[in-house]
This record gives sequence, structure tokens and C-alpha cells, in this order.
Amino acid sequence: MSNNISLTASMRSNLLNLQNIAGQVDLTQNRLSTGLKVNSAIDNPSSYYTAVSLNNRASDLSALLDSMAQGIQTIKAATEGLEAGAKLLEQASATATQALETTIPAKSWFEQQEGVAAVVSTKEELLAAIDSGRKGDIVIYGQIDMGNTVITLKEGQNLTGIGTYGIADSERGKFSALNFDITGVTSVGMITASGNISDLSIHAKGEGSSRAVNLIFRNNQKTSALYENLDLYMESVASKNDGSLISGVGGDKEAIIVRGVNNFYNNDVRGYGKLIFACDLKAEAGTFINAGSSGSSFWETTVEFEDSSINVKSINYDFLNARVTCNGTTQINGYKNIGGFLVLNDQSRIDNAGAIYNNKLTINSAEVSLHINDDILLRITGSEQSKASVTAVAGSKISLAGQTYQTKDNIDDYVLAGDVAKQETPPQYQKVEGETYTQPDLSWLDELATPQTYQKKDDDKQYG
Repeated sequence: MSNNISLTASMRSNLLNLQNIAGQVDLTQNRLSTGLKVNSAIDNPSSYYTAVSLNNRASDLSALLDSMAQGIQTIKAATEGLEAGAKLLEQASATATQALETTIPAKSWFEQQEGVAAVVSTKEELLAAIDSGRKGDIVIYGQIDMGNTVITLKEGQNLTGIGTYGIADSERGKFSALNFDITGVTSVGMITASGNISDLSIHAKGEGSSRAVNLIFRNNQKTSALYENLDLYMESVASKNDGSLISGVGGDKEAIIVRGVNNFYNNDVRGYGKLIFACDLKAEAGTFINAGSSGSSFWETTVEFEDSSINVKSINYDFLNARVTCNGTTQINGYKNIGGFLVLNDQSRIDNAGAIYNNKLTINSAEVSLHINDDILLRITGSEQSKASVTAVAGSKISLAGQTYQTKDNIDDYVLAGDVAKQETPPQYQKVEGETYTQPDLSWLDELATPQTYQKKDDDKQYG
């Protein structure tokens, strides 16, 4: 008896369909559970490896996105830190500036500093300090009105302001100032001194007297002195006052060392006021001098400038019978002169100058710049003794009324002299075609001419 089951063709077909459906159900369930259309390369090699590649790329992009997010957070944290640091620095700067400008220590602090002879805030205290004869710095604390009382400092005494000890003063005149009334004064000097004078505003105004009144009188001193950061101003309506801000009458031969930012101005109705008279001056590197006078600025004075800036605006002559030497990168704006000597070395320059009038000019460097507003270099008066001369190295240039001239060879003391007035440019200077001079921007000189705020100094006298 046979146990075989016979299936009809239709039944066999239906069974196969059921098997296929069951396989498809299994495949669909597998896809739903795994989320993958293809599970292995056997199912579909092309789709499988394409999916693997895309998955790897997605993974890389996801990692990169995470790194970028972390970097952004790091940058945000750094930015917030920098902003906080900047605000802190601004607060510190504001605090420091306020401290420099407003924090003035008590007189007792200055009295404890080395080298201080006295700290004074009244005329009586100043006179008593001088009379004591004690050597050292007499510190002007505040503003003192001296009236018409003149003072004579004894040997070894210096007159200083609080800036000497590193104290910043943003209001010049409020502290460290001396005011004189020169009405009726018969003395030759409001201040007679042999020592140093620094960080002071010294003003003298009044009707003057029949004698020439000098603001600072050196009185035949044979020792050098340091003048630093000074505002000197004198004004007189007297008909016979032609005094000076600084005078060395009597044979002053030791140099006054000038340093820092200095403003000098002297005005009198007759136009004879002088700034510096009969002194030897040496300006240290970095010195700025703003000079203005109704008369002449430097009169019968020997001056040596080293890497300095000088702004002169005198009514008559900036330099009168003066010996002027410019070294380094010294720059002078304005040079009206008569008589004397002018020596230009290194890379020194003079702008807005007048012709060399009865003056000996020496140019020792081809890098010197000399710019004269006139169209003539040399001028002389009608006197038989008058003469003007030039000595210059080969290649040196000058500018006359904007036109540049240059010499190919050395000029050895080319002299223009005679018994009648003459004017001439040495023929060795040939016109440089196509090269003209353009006046530079010198506004920074006027900016320096404003009252300065002294900064704290890096020394053992520094306050704070």
C-alpha cells in the first residue's frame, strides 16, 4: 500500500505561492527590524556597497559636525573671556588714568623723598626754604603767587614741581606754578638760580620797569644746570623792558641742559623781548621746544640740538647772532636769522626758513634738508663788515621757494661779502629739473606745543 500523497498541479502551484509569500513576509520583517533593504553583499552587491559607502560618509560628516560644534563652543568661550578681559583692562586703565590725574599725595609724602630740601605751597614757605640754605629740591606744591618779590636760590638748591617726582598733572598751573607781578621790579632777575629747574609753569606779567627784567637769571654761573618740562611766559607793557626768559649775562659758559617738552613765550610792546640770551644750551634727544617772542628767540646764544624738535615763531628773528648746531634727526620749523653760525649734520632738517642773512652756513651731510621760503640762499646788509658764506658737502640739496638745487662738488667756504647789500645763491648749486619741494604736515609740532601731562617715571622717586 503506498503512502505517497499526490498533488494536483493547481495545488502544487498554490503551495509554491504560499512559500514565496512566506519568504517575502520574512524579508519584509527583516527589513522593518533592521531598517536595511540589503543585509549583505549576497542580497545585492551593488546596493550593499553603495549603502556601506554612504553610511561611512554620513558617519564622517556626523563626526565633523560634532567637532565643529565643539570648536564653536570653544570660540564662544574664548570670545567671552577676551571681552571680559578687555572690560577689565578698560576699568584698570580708567582707574590708573584717574589716579594719575587726580591723586596728588600729601606734602608729607614729598618731604620723605630723597633729595628734597622743602615742600612749599606759599610765598612765605618758599622764602623760608631758600633762606635756610638747605641743598636739594624745593618742591612747589600747588600754585604760588609771588607778587613782585624776587627770589635768589642758593648754591645746590633746585626749583622743582611735583612732576619731577613722577606725579602726573593734567591741569598745568593748578599745581607746580609760580606767578610773578613784575610791576615796579628793579631787580635784573625774578629768579636767580644756579641749580636745576623742572616741571614748572612760571609766569610773569606787569608793567615792568626801566630796567630789563629777566625771568630766570643765571648770574655768571660756571656750572651746568638741567631745565626740564617748563612753561615760561612773560608779558610786559613797559616801554623799556626788553628782558629775557632765561639770561646768562655776565659770562655764563656752562651749558644749560634742556630736556622734555618746553614752551617759551615772551611778549613786550616794543618787540624787543628775548627768550634765551647769552647762554649755552644743549637740547637732549627727544626734547621739544616751542618758542615764540615779540622780539627774538635765541639771542647771542650757543645752541646744540640733538634729535630734537624746535618750533619757532618769533616776530623779529628766531636766531640772532647765535651759534646753532643741529645733530641727528633734529627738525626746526622756522628759521629767521641774522648773523651767527648754522651747522647742519646727519639727517637734520629746517623747514620754513628765511635766507641765510649775514650768517655762515655749514652743511656736513648730503642727507640734510634745508628748505628756504625765499628764492635766494645768501643775503648781506650794506655794512662793510657784513658777509654770508656757505660750506657744503657734495650732493647736498637745498630748496629755494619750492625749487630744489643740488651741488655735485664740495663747496669750500663760498663767501658773499661787500660794502653794499647783496643776495645770491652759489653757482655750485644747480637746479634739479622736475624736483620740487612740498611742505610736510607739521601740525604735530603745534600739538606738542599744548600743555603736557607728565607721565609717571620709572625711578625710585615714582609715586604709587
